[in-house]
Amino acid sequence: MDLFSFPLHWFVTISFVAVITYAAVSDFLTQIIPNWTAIALALLFLPAGYLWQLGGAEIALRYSVGLALFAGGALLFARGIIGGGDVKLIAASGLWFGWESLLAYLFAVTLMGGVLAIIIVVLKKYFSAIQFLAELPWMKDAEGQGQSLPYGVAIGAASIFLYFKLGLGASL
Repeated sequence: MDLFSFPLHWFVTISFVAVITYAAVSDFLTQIIPNWTAIALALLFLPAGYLWQLGGAEIALRYSVGLALFAGGALLFARGIIGGGDVKLIAASGLWFGWESLLAYLFAVTLMGGVLAIIIVVLKKYFSAIQFLAELPWMKDAEGQGQSLPYGVAIGAASIFLYFKLGLGASL
């Protein structure tokens, strides 16, 4: 690894984890995933692609994963199944894993989402009297709205887990 690549490697890894963590915590606390987090993840992939020595075609292929995830997420958003921030976050973080790891990524997001749903059911049933929790927007069930989940938490957890499990940080 050359003198330039080493600090860039750490910048990319720390930035990826920090941005996705910020998005997850923001969703947990406010049920809002800031747009800048998805933009930052999408742009941050460019130096990662450089470090991974991906060619222009491979980088474009990775961005096509993000576009496909965005299109599928937009359909789910139109049906009221997931939020707009979730769509942008899953698309932006999904491009990091490419087509070769897309099923593992979607499985990890789904699995983490199931765990999150169970945790939220338990929190609502047994811990709703705790002041901090009672004030969180997803703890309140709006009439006719169904259950609300801060799904950015699941997307963030799955993304960070896979980032290190697949050795993406190590291969920079």
